[in-house]
Amino acid sequence: MCSLVRNEFRLCNFGLNFLHPEYFGISQWRWPRPVYLTYRLVMAGYTLFALIYTLAEVETDNSSDVASAEPAFNPMVFLTNWSYLVLTFHFFIAFVVAVVCYIRDRASTKPQPTSENAPPRHVGESPTISNHDKGIESHEDIAVKSDNEMGSGGPKPESKSPDLSETQDLNTTPWYSKISWILANITSDTCIIVTSIYFAALYDPSSGMTLSNLNVHGLNTVFVIVDTFISARPVRILHFIYTLIYAVAYIIFSLIYWATDRAIIYKNILDWSTPGSTVGILIGISVLVFLLQFIYFGLYQLRLYIYRKVYGKESR
Repeated sequence: MCSLVRNEFRLCNFGLNFLHPEYFGISQWRWPRPVYLTYRLVMAGYTLFALIYTLAEVETDNSSDVASAEPAFNPMVFLTNWSYLVLTFHFFIAFVVAVVCYIRDRASTKPQPTSENAPPRHVGESPTISNHDKGIESHEDIAVKSDNEMGSGGPKPESKSPDLSETQDLNTTPWYSKISWILANITSDTCIIVTSIYFAALYDPSSGMTLSNLNVHGLNTVFVIVDTFISARPVRILHFIYTLIYAVAYIIFSLIYWATDRAIIYKNILDWSTPGSTVGILIGISVLVFLLQFIYFGLYQLRLYIYRKVYGKESR
């Protein structure tokens, strides 16, 4: 396990190339592809509905509460809504990637007149590394000599795939899968942060729980955890950098927003009238982002462990 974690801190793991890009469009488990596509469609549709419902509810509250002493904020100034918007994009693009992979996999399984016995190629795959059956295999990380990452179940040839660091120049991952990977990393970290901060510092039990609050502050975390265990998408510890970039973008936005009319978006958390405490909180959140990515990586390894236990020798 120590070797596995140490291996994650190679510079190449900051990048977004992956030897088997079809893993971004399939389930970890042996689900029929139409079932996985249905799951992707349902999640994309529900998060879009929840986002529209939440924004409409906030607009209604702002227009009806004209006498309130509290300033009426644009709903998109809140990190909660930023993050739910990213979550919605994540599920939509993940659905698109799944559809593209499905279409290209079906096309690749058609008989080829020049090579009838060759295994099918898959989305983004180089002709020189087509060594898995139906896009389903567990490939060995040379650095740790163990099965490290798997797609959905199924037998594979006994051939060994090259290490990821040896294939960076192949640029095997399509741009849309890279976008999906970035969004998955951002949502997996920020949704947990949003949920934790809301229930620890902002939630008032006496006010109850509305459907919009439940969606953007509770179900968001449930969705990303469930998706982590369903998708075959890999996880890299060093990809916490993308969440940090996202966080810095929001921090800069909040500072500019505060500088225009001194409006405080989150009292006692992101209050630029007391920059010392605010900077301290932001440093703490930066550390938390790294820890959450580490936990996210742990959930990924747990997923692979369960996969090996469920499918046994067939997954080797």
